[in-house]
Formats: sequence, structure tokens, C-alpha cells
Amino acid sequence: MAQVPVKGVWNSFLTIAPAVMTWMTDHVAFIRKNAAESFLSSAHSSRNEQQQQQQQQQIWQHVAALLMNVPIIFYAARATGDKKLREIAMRHAMTTQRVLVRGDGSTAHEGIFDTDTGEFLRQSTQQGSRSDSCWSRGLAWALYGFGTCYEYSRDPHFLATAEACTDYYITHTPSDGIPPWDFNAPPGKRKLLDTSAAAIAASGMLRLSRLLHDPVKGHLYWATGLRILRSLCEKHLGKERGYEGILTGGVYHVHKNLGVDESVMWGEHFFVEGLEHLLRK
Repeated sequence: MAQVPVKGVWNSFLTIAPAVMTWMTDHVAFIRKNAAESFLSSAHSSRNEQQQQQQQQQIWQHVAALLMNVPIIFYAARATGDKKLREIAMRHAMTTQRVLVRGDGSTAHEGIFDTDTGEFLRQSTQQGSRSDSCWSRGLAWALYGFGTCYEYSRDPHFLATAEACTDYYITHTPSDGIPPWDFNAPPGKRKLLDTSAAAIAASGMLRLSRLLHDPVKGHLYWATGLRILRSLCEKHLGKERGYEGILTGGVYHVHKNLGVDESVMWGEHFFVEGLEHLLRK
């Protein structure tokens, strides 16, 4: 069967990377500040739309994936000296930590708030198995996102949270490092894997391994990230002719039967990012 030309794709990326990085160096502060402001504006608009749609319920949904956008705000704050942006980034990360991360390091998909009082009401989910379960991609977003928040803020609470989420992932995932789509899904449905969660977690662990103060634990995270990427390369590359993607076994939305056991773009992105981390080691 035809092999996916991963090496060729990677070589092409390396060819254009210097020009891309030069352009980004000249424009990144402006771009990221505008991206941060756009993100905040979109979040405000989304809140207004949800308030209009849910006037009887009066609720606001705070989801785990938004944490991945917070480093853009941190970067913009640092590049422009805007203290207000940094405060917003810190508050969002701390709220995510408070309402979505549980004591054992597992995470909820989303938190529901009362829009009138700001009171946190409950944990919930749209893509996980249950409101009290641990959806694997949400956990991966958390371990990666809190590590990056620590990288920018140097707040030790974010590092501790990233470690707690990573430790939960490692202890609840099979030996090859590829998790089920939800760690608490019923046994009959737990066989469905999510390679995109694995790719996010692997890249997050490789980044986090360089930030830890304990070199032994840092090596554990690096070795685990490497093991996950090896498993993805050996078992989950889309090698069949005509397959449109790099990885198989990604999951978007089980309940809506959308993007189940398929290639998904965030899986591809973080898989390649993880390989890039290894090449820099």
C-alpha cells in the first residue's frame, strides 16, 4: 500500500520555515494583540448570543478548549506591555483551573455559570460521555494549556495543575499511550480511541518536560510523549491509498456521529508539532 509522504511534507515545511519565521518576527506582536482582542470580542459576542438563546436558563458555558487560546493573550500582553490583557489571561486560566479541574487531575468538558450572578452552577459536557466523566481530549487541552500558561506567567499553580492533569493521563491510559475517547465511557464504548487527544497530550508533555524543576519527572514526561508518538507512527498512520490525512482514529463528536474514527485537523497539527519537538531535542 502507498505510504503517506510524511518525510516529504516535513522537508517542504523546513524549506519555507525560515521565511515564515522572519515575517512573524516583524509582525507577531501586532498580529497577536489583534488576535487577543478578536478572541475577547468573539467571546463577548458568543456570550451575548448564548444569553439571547438561553434567556430562560440564563447560563454561560465555559469550555476546556478555550484554555488553548489564553497563551495568545499572555503573549500579546508581554509584547505590548498591556497589563489589562495579562490580568484577563490570568483570570481565565484561574477560572478554568477552579471549575474544570478536579482533585485527582481529571477534567470536566465545560462549566455552567449563571450569567446574572456569575455563580458557578455545575460541570457539564457536550462531547464527553457524562458530565462527571473525563473526556480525553479535554484533559489533553488542559495539560497542554496549563503548561503553556505557566510558561508565560511563571505562576506555580498552573505548573502544578498541568502536572496533575498529565499524571492522570499517564496513569489512566493503556501502555501505548493512546486514550479512549472518554476515560469513563461505558466498557462497550471505551474501545473507541481518540488519536487526536494522544497527539495533543504528547506534544504537551514534550513541552512540559522542559519546564519541570524535577529532572526525573521531566524525563518521564519526555519519554511518555515519545512513546505516544511512536505508537501513533506504528499503529495509526493513514497508509491506505487515497486516505485524506496523516492519522487515523481521531474523534470529533461521538454523540452526533461527526468525525468519528477519522483524520481531524487538530490531531494532524499536534502530531507534527510533537515530531518537531523531538527533532529539537
